[in-house]
Amino acid sequence: MMGRRAWTFLSAAFLGLLVCAAESSAQSPRGIGSPYSGRYQPSRPTVSPYMNLFRNQRGPIPNYHLYVRPILRQQSINSQQGSAVQQLEQGLRQTQTTPHGPTGISSGYRNFSHYYSGLR
Repeated sequence: MMGRRAWTFLSAAFLGLLVCAAESSAQSPRGIGSPYSGRYQPSRPTVSPYMNLFRNQRGPIPNYHLYVRPILRQQSINSQQGSAVQQLEQGLRQTQTTPHGPTGISSGYRNFSHYYSGLR
């Protein structure tokens, strides 16, 4: 059995760990010269899709048509969508910076003043 001193020591050590516990990371949260984005996203794929040519074949379809070609097609689609999103963001920024006058007319619930101009 543990003595009273051992329990006191263990509880003091545990409380000390709780007090001193703080978040720590091996690297700073900001990259060198760039703002912290939350996760690493390389500008291009880190592994070539052609590495899938060496997979064990599991059917009559060649590995190029089963693995490589769909990945290349998806990368092309992702690139096209990325450029479309950038164009939309650019257009949005332009509309936000362009001054616009007020549009529309004022309205209200059950407002019949345009029918009955003499009543107020």
